Amino acid sequence: MVINHWFSRVVGKEITPLNNFMLRKAAHFTEYLILGFFLAKALASGASLRYAFHYALLAGIIYAGLDEFHQYFVPGRAMLFCDVMLDSAGVLCGDAIGLGLRLERWRAHAMETKR
Repeated sequence: MVINHWFSRVVGKEITPLNNFMLRKAAHFTEYLILGFFLAKALASGASLRYAFHYALLAGIIYAGLDEFHQYFVPGRAMLFCDVMLDSAGVLCGDAIGLGLRLERWRAHAMETKR
């Protein structure tokens, strides 16, 4: 609500329902992208990168599903499969970014030790 009020003052007009919908979906995607990034970083320290990728993705998808299941019991909220898919896409992207950065750092270190 505060973000909507602030954003409408910055833009100078009210936020349309479509813009509000897109803003909420972008926020969900970004939240789960951050979750996927940190899950990948946490799991990559103790497992191979392939297993870290799969475990981080699985944990993020399970969390997204449980979050939507929880919304079923909240008045005024709905449990939507498309939200689970959007959240899972965010986890996938964050997971790929986190492990990609880890892989790049590992390769740079390997090249440095060859010299």
